[in-house]
Amino acid sequence: MKKLNIFWLFFLSVNIFAQENTTNLDFRNLQSPVKDQGFRGTCTAFAIAAAIEILPNSYPDVSEKYIYASMKTVDFMYKDFFPGAHLKEYVATLPKYGILPESLMPYNPTFQYKMNKDDIKLRKVILEADVGPVDLLVNYVPKVKKTIPSYAVQSYPLDSIRNPKFVIALLKKYKSVAVSYHLYMGGWKKNDVSTSKPVGINNCGYQIKNLSNGRLFPATAGTRLYGKDFFKKIFQENSDFYFVRTDPVDEHYGGHAVNIVGVDGDNFIIKNSWGKDWGTDGYVYLSFDYHKIFVTDLLTISEVRER
Repeated sequence: MKKLNIFWLFFLSVNIFAQENTTNLDFRNLQSPVKDQGFRGTCTAFAIAAAIEILPNSYPDVSEKYIYASMKTVDFMYKDFFPGAHLKEYVATLPKYGILPESLMPYNPTFQYKMNKDDIKLRKVILEADVGPVDLLVNYVPKVKKTIPSYAVQSYPLDSIRNPKFVIALLKKYKSVAVSYHLYMGGWKKNDVSTSKPVGINNCGYQIKNLSNGRLFPATAGTRLYGKDFFKKIFQENSDFYFVRTDPVDEHYGGHAVNIVGVDGDNFIIKNSWGKDWGTDGYVYLSFDYHKIFVTDLLTISEVRER
């Protein structure tokens, strides 16, 4: 899981749309089985794999380890090291490196490592990817027989993906979209969320402060106190409102990638990668309000072809 700086949200001018959805969609029956990433920061690879596995000509079980290691190899060659990944980074790596079946490069959810901040970049990459760049390029890339065309993987602007109607249109077309959120771990606890108890702004890990009067209030009270345009106001530049963390522990905040696979009322149906005993058989509802505030990235994949 990659930590994300929530403060970038405060300076964006975005469009927060009213809830006018009347569409119910449920594509859970088309999805591959729910998996478990373990205690590793590989959620983006699992979201990518889940979106690929439902496509014609794909492997039914795609190697998350290969997807993630390919991206980390690019990091090693061209970027500074950082833990985790952003979905948009796969726009470049999927067409270049393709995909492998799980059988050729199985993922180990129990793999553990200790990384020190002073470790050299190569060691950090090997530890996080569970394979080294040379090993990947020599022993695994030559085995690739399927790839994702560059035109078939697409990331979208933030102001577009904040609109539930825009996301619903993508979902109708692709049946699964990979999406990432800023999250507070306390709001995603195993026994606190399900398809009957959505992830929402009632336990999002933030209060909102009004700078003009110093008042702190929960996010759920925003529209009641300041009107239906409250969420437009809070994201405007030089806004009087900003988010204040309710938990002092930095490690309790971060980012997580999942898949949107349906819509029910004013909630998205989410497929997670934390095993079937989380949520309802690995799925959960997530409110439109939460999505509009905390979504950070969205990726669609439309085709798998032979290399």
